[in-house]
Parts: sequence; C-alpha cells; structure tokens
Amino acid sequence: MSHNLTFGDMMFIVSKIYFIDTIIPKFKNSLSHALKYFPTLAGNCIVPCDLSKPRIQFVEGNSVSLVFAECNVLDFDYLGSSQSRICSEFYPLLPRLSPESMDSGGARKFPVLAVQVTVFPGTGFCIGIEYQHLAADGCAMYGFMKVWAMISKLGEAEPSNNCNNFLLVYDRGVIIDHTKELDDFFWNHLRNTYSEKEMVGIKFPKPHPDKVLSTFVITSDDVQRLKNYVSNRRSSQKRLSTVMIVCGYVWTCLVKQNNVTMNNVDAEETEYLKIKCATTAKNGELSGDDGFLIAVERIGEAIEKRCQEVFEGHKKMFDEYSEKNGGRTFSVAGSPRLDYYKKDFGWGKARKVEIISIDLTGAICFNGSRDGSGVAEIGVGLQREKMEAFSKIFNERLASLSNF
Repeated sequence: MSHNLTFGDMMFIVSKIYFIDTIIPKFKNSLSHALKYFPTLAGNCIVPCDLSKPRIQFVEGNSVSLVFAECNVLDFDYLGSSQSRICSEFYPLLPRLSPESMDSGGARKFPVLAVQVTVFPGTGFCIGIEYQHLAADGCAMYGFMKVWAMISKLGEAEPSNNCNNFLLVYDRGVIIDHTKELDDFFWNHLRNTYSEKEMVGIKFPKPHPDKVLSTFVITSDDVQRLKNYVSNRRSSQKRLSTVMIVCGYVWTCLVKQNNVTMNNVDAEETEYLKIKCATTAKNGELSGDDGFLIAVERIGEAIEKRCQEVFEGHKKMFDEYSEKNGGRTFSVAGSPRLDYYKKDFGWGKARKVEIISIDLTGAICFNGSRDGSGVAEIGVGLQREKMEAFSKIFNERLASLSNF
C-alpha cells in the first residue's frame, strides 16, 4: 500500500464556484481519459475463496473512487514546506480505498486505486493517491500520474503516442522464469506468512502525536564530495552510483541517530538495509569513523550480487527480507529518477511531493529536487527527538566534507 500527496500552488485566488465549475470537471475528465490508458487501475484485485493465486480484473463499468474536498483548517504553506511537520496532519488529505466486496462465486474483490483532490481556498490544492502495490509499482504509478497530468494540462487532444511512452506492460511472458517456480513460491510464502486480511488489506497507522516528517536535500556537489571521500579511502571500490552514495550516507546517519537517542545499543547488533537488494552491517561498524565507507561497500556488494543472481537470487532475497523483519531495518521508497516535480496538471510544477506511507513503513523516501539544485529530496519520518538528532548529524557530517 502506498499513500502519495502532491501539493500544487494556484497562481490566482480560487473561489468555491470556480473550483466547482472549472477545476472539478477538469480533474474528472482528465482522470477518466488517463484511465483509458491504464484500465487495470480501475479494476479490482480478485482473491479466490480457495486462496489460489489472485488476479487483477477489469471489466467495462469499473471505476475509481474520486473525492473532492475543501480544507480550511490546515496550513497549506506549512504542509508544503520541508520543515518538521506532524505526520498525522497529512491524513485528512488522503483518500480511502473503497471497502472490499464479494463476487457471485465468493471471491473477495479489492479496488486498487483511490484519489482525493483537496482545495485550500485562495492558496492551492493537494492530490492524494492511495494504491495497492500489487497493481502498480512506483514506476507504473509514476507513468500513470505523468499521463494524467499531461491530459489535464493539454486536454483530450493530447496525441496518444506521447501517452504510450508511459503505458504498463502486463505481458508476463516477456520475462522467462527459468526456475519455473517463482510465481508459486512467492504466493505460497505470502499465504503462509500473513493472514488473509493482511495480504491485501488496508492499513493506516494510529497517529503518533510526536512523529514528524522532514525533507532533506542532497545536492550534486554533496554527492561528488561523498564520492571523492569514498574514492580517496577505498580505491578498490569500482562502482560508485548516486544511489549507493545517498543510501549509504542516510543509512549511517540513521544508525548514528539511534545510538544517540537510544540507550545501550549493542555494537554487535545487526543493522539491515532494504533497497532492491538486502544487506547488513554491525551497529559498531556503521557508527564508527569508517561507517559511511562500510555502508557504501556493503550496498555495492549487494547490488553486484543481485545483478549476478537475478532469478536464483529472488527466492533468497525473499527469505532474507523475512528474516530481517525482526531486527532494525531501514528501507527505501521512491527514486530520484521518478521525479514527480516534473508533472504539471496545468498550474505549474508541484510545490511539494510526499510519500506519506513512510509513516507506516518507516522507510526513507527519495524524490527528485523541485528547484533543480539537488540530486534528491530525502523524506524521513521520525519522532521529534530522533528527527532533531538525525538532522544535526546529517547536516554536520555534510559540512565536514567541504574539503573533498
């Protein structure tokens, strides 16, 4: 499950009449046309009563829940800033997927997408998206939002060949599973690990009054200094991608933050990181002087290993993820390559983009940089005391690299 928010500025004062007569029809019509390119997002996840493998089913007449709301109690400028903001204040801006139902054969049906557009009179609007990952991953949802924004801005006459660049591919035959068993393996693992509700159910955390969401920006200069720092001390490190550098840096900052705000952290405790691969390091390794170097090294090794294993490694990766859920695990959502700031619904680029589901998952959120000055925006959700410690460590360590 993922919950995404996009805050957009209005370039003029918006009256309620203008919102009802102009903006609502514009969003409804453009969403309807965008769904023609992504019909399965209007469909349902079907879970058979015998719990055999689920499927996504679309039939004519399927629809998506679209809610329009007005907000007069929350501060648009505050929510759209990068400062520490209380996580629970974002939840009224998120839609809820429609309740499950049952078909005539007893199978459970779950909608996979819901949308809410909230207007802040005289200020701007917020588009909230909730979707099931089983129907679309981050890349697929980015493509859908890109097409929706394109149609909203340019109208129905937008050439279809532009939209075709972002369409989903559902032909599973293009990827040949040489093991002949991954499909059943993954579904059986889920079925044996989670309850029927947990597998496709809807989760919303209980709001924590002291949990906040903050945004940190890493610039291209920061990344280059971090790369120089690693190269000068680990000449054998051949691969130094931006993802490795940024993930390694944030991982070590989070570990150091935990050591500051928690008592008696064992240096032998294992810390886990999940990206598209899984890797580990001891707390004492990451919190030491060479913690960042070790983090980058472990991430590089894990990526290389995953590239070599491909299919064979997926079963192992699933087991690794399951084993590590009991420990302190840091995971990553989003990607700087999926730059939601490039979307324009007709009112210019977004003021702010947030992945609110990190409040539930504890993941770190990556996105592009709005003003182009940064390589990535990093969204972090922590309790206020921990956020203050993380912010101090994050900024001070970057400043200390000014000579590289």
